[in-house]
Amino acid sequence: MLKFRELLKQFRTREKLTQAKLADRLGVHHNTISDWERGKYQPQNLQMVLDLSQALELGQADVDKLLLAFEFHEKVTNTHKEEKTNVFVAREKELAQLDQLLENVLQTRQGCVAFITGEAGSGKTALVQEFLRLTLRSYPSIVAAGGNCSTYQGVGYFYLPFCEIIELLTYNMETRWGAEASIKKYAHRLQTLIPVTAQALLQAGPDLIGTFLSGPALLTRITAIQAEVNGLDVLKAKIAGHPSGWGPLSAQHQNLFEQYTQVLRILSRQNPLLLILDDLQWADNGSIELLFHLSKRLANCPILILGVYRSTDVAMGQYGDRHPLERVINELQFYFGHHPIDLNQTDSKQFIKAYLDSEPNQPNRLSAAFQEALLQHTGGHALFTTEMVRSMQQHRELCKDGNGYWIEGTELNWQRLPPKVEGLIRERIDRLPEDGSELKEVLKAASIAGEVFDAKVVAQTEGEDTLHMARLLSNVLDKQHHLVTLQGEQRYRFRCKLYQYYLYNSLAKHEKKILHKKIGSTLASFYDNTEAKAMDLARHFRKAGYYNAAASYLILAGERALHSCGSEKALIYFNNARTLLQNHLDTLKCEKNAIDQKCRLDLGRFVLDGHSIQDEEHTYTHSFDSCLSMLDADLIHSVLMRLWACHFVLAELTVAYEFGRRLSYLADNFRELADEPHLPYSKHAHRVIGATYTMIGVFTAAFEHCEQGAEMNRIRAGYASFDNHDEKDVIPDSIRNSIFFDNFHGSNCGVIYPAYAAIARWSLGFPEQALNISRESTDMAQELNTPSRSMFFASGMSSFFHHLRRETDIVCKRSFSIIEIAIEEELSVWLFAGKIMQGWALTQQRQTDAEISAMRQAIDDWCATGTKLFVPYFLLILAEAQAVAGQNEAGLTTLAEALAAAQKSGERWIEAEIYRMQGELLLAQGEKDADIEAKYRCALDVAITQKAKSWELRTVISLTRLRLRQGRQAEALPLLREVYEWFTEGFDTPDLKDANALLEEIA
Repeated sequence: MLKFRELLKQFRTREKLTQAKLADRLGVHHNTISDWERGKYQPQNLQMVLDLSQALELGQADVDKLLLAFEFHEKVTNTHKEEKTNVFVAREKELAQLDQLLENVLQTRQGCVAFITGEAGSGKTALVQEFLRLTLRSYPSIVAAGGNCSTYQGVGYFYLPFCEIIELLTYNMETRWGAEASIKKYAHRLQTLIPVTAQALLQAGPDLIGTFLSGPALLTRITAIQAEVNGLDVLKAKIAGHPSGWGPLSAQHQNLFEQYTQVLRILSRQNPLLLILDDLQWADNGSIELLFHLSKRLANCPILILGVYRSTDVAMGQYGDRHPLERVINELQFYFGHHPIDLNQTDSKQFIKAYLDSEPNQPNRLSAAFQEALLQHTGGHALFTTEMVRSMQQHRELCKDGNGYWIEGTELNWQRLPPKVEGLIRERIDRLPEDGSELKEVLKAASIAGEVFDAKVVAQTEGEDTLHMARLLSNVLDKQHHLVTLQGEQRYRFRCKLYQYYLYNSLAKHEKKILHKKIGSTLASFYDNTEAKAMDLARHFRKAGYYNAAASYLILAGERALHSCGSEKALIYFNNARTLLQNHLDTLKCEKNAIDQKCRLDLGRFVLDGHSIQDEEHTYTHSFDSCLSMLDADLIHSVLMRLWACHFVLAELTVAYEFGRRLSYLADNFRELADEPHLPYSKHAHRVIGATYTMIGVFTAAFEHCEQGAEMNRIRAGYASFDNHDEKDVIPDSIRNSIFFDNFHGSNCGVIYPAYAAIARWSLGFPEQALNISRESTDMAQELNTPSRSMFFASGMSSFFHHLRRETDIVCKRSFSIIEIAIEEELSVWLFAGKIMQGWALTQQRQTDAEISAMRQAIDDWCATGTKLFVPYFLLILAEAQAVAGQNEAGLTTLAEALAAAQKSGERWIEAEIYRMQGELLLAQGEKDADIEAKYRCALDVAITQKAKSWELRTVISLTRLRLRQGRQAEALPLLREVYEWFTEGFDTPDLKDANALLEEIA
């Protein structure tokens, strides 16, 4: 085969054109033609070769020759360029399969045809080259030859790969495979084989001379090596009949197949043959027919034929029909019993690891996280992987440390596509069917949706039927083109992220905004308000330029993260939302949404870091006034809920009660103003007031309100459909209140309010009913996704409740569980609560100063979070622990602190017990009976005022024991009997057991 530069000069001189005149025709500098003819440079691309052919006014046969010479030059050049950098890794299994095939051929002397398949860049060439290298090194008698099919199947190029094979077997080293390093290294085998090949051609394949190979060129090679060949006169006679050296070659020569077969059979008796047919996806029908014919005539001859093809091209078909190679592959698979070696199905993870551990990348300290990211982005595709790593090394994103180890840099740009990767992906996309514009639009929409996308979402975005979309994705883009893969029911994933990056980056800016809006609107109409979906929606609306909607979904994601214990993530979401709103104030049109977002942001940050509510008081006042002026009941309710929650957690109970009362007023008087009048505002008000009354110590009213609030079922906020005109229409009303209709402080209201109802009911003297209500809270929390703040809240409140029942073992078990999970989830508030309760439980079992010190520190840490609720209660149980340890004076000091905190905040639900414990510690110190009884009397007065029969019983037991010690038995008995006989349940609880035992003792 003439080289490109030689052909160009031959055609130019034949047309009697100077270099300058040809350059003028082509529109290039005259030095360009000179450089091409001297071989200094080549044309930049195939289009320029076609333009050159037109300028030379070449016929189709000459155009094909020029294209073939250019294509050959490009492949040889690239082979030499990449020879030193190609790395063969993680293909040991496939290499072993090829070795076994060859061994069977050599041992049985029965020929075989096998196939290697895979996507472009999957490593087919590297596998073949490595197998060829090892084979020629290990088997001195084997002769190897190869041929390539061409993308240009023009007239005159039937049987191209077989032509190249026979040329190489006659020692024409100018073929493509003649430039292969391993074949060049062992070229002497081909040279030695020339006499045998020439003799076989003259005897068994005379028609091949002048058709499959040039007669004059063959004669020249024979003469050059002075080979002795019988019958050269016959060869010279054939050449005389065809002076050009080439006779007409067409697909109609029926006897050519048998002649070709017989020549190979003769050669294999001298040397076993390894023949490689590359790029079979581009094979002409004649070559495929010759391959099939040859495969049936391999008995009793050691010939291994390897066919290499791209699976995606064959699956895609040819000219709208089934690819002709596919039938042959299936037939030969049945005939020889070998599956094609499919490099698409190799272990991608193993390849990644092996490549990173290969010589170019050693030594390295690249993390497991980097390897996983590389796998996710490249899909384990061989070319993508090697090029991405090389690109990162060139851009110093992967660099060497002081000890020479490759390590990751601070930033990795995964979306920058190396030229080879981008070119290969572009080729894959551009080779979709000519009528594949619909497929390209589907892929573009999918790239907007993300690496993983839903067929239903893409279908609605494109205005298509979901079933039709699923068929396009599964049957065409997955099975035929291998661009996506099915992940689950209607869920698909790009084969690798790089496909998504390429498609996304190929879109114009305005296209991206439109598609982001469409995808976001579609997603919002399909899914619940989970954290992941909220983040996805925020991303789409931000990129679509709908910043108000994006901020709303960011806040929602923060609230959902808060609910599921993701405190750190929640704060990130809230801060991102705040930044987004601040940066785009001029584009935000809806004051109502702005008020809601401001309140939700402030409350979310308050729950996380406990900043003072007073710092934002003017904002809330302005918000409330604005809500009233707009007569928006939904928003008024939302603001009031947030205000109540903040003051409640801060233990500013008088203020919290006032906001609860306003909620009740809203429910009674503003129902007709609500955007969604079916929402049960009144029951929210009952829940809020019930929790507040519990902490204040108004237990009867607290329980009644909690019970009415408990009747409300959990509301699941759904997303509304979007309008295409105004941004406010893409923020569903249900988003605004979704978290605090059912949640506050990050916990589910269905879990919270029963916990307060249980405390109220226990205080009122119904311990069994209270236990059932408490279990309702924990059971509901377990039904939610765990771990969550709701679960922590339920467990924490349950430990409080069982402390009231004096059930030490349960408190100990619950507290250990709370601490373990709180540490794992980095949830500090409940970690401190767990430590407080754990310290109390342990002091009931062993009296050590360490537990008491830990309790004191945990109480301080609890307060440092900004949460003031339950502080008097925690101080009370610290005093109980100090009493058990005999630290009476310290206990009295702690109780004084608890009483002051209760009186300041209004958290009086344990006030009776504080007074009683003061009496107990005074008694332990041997103080005057009058002072002791005075404390008991204070406790009794508070309990009677609060109708708190459980606190009353406990106080009466203490008072009775005091009177028995004083010898006032007659006075003690009636009061204790009266209180004891009031109870109708819970007689197995410690307090009632103590009362019963004391009554029996007195009797």
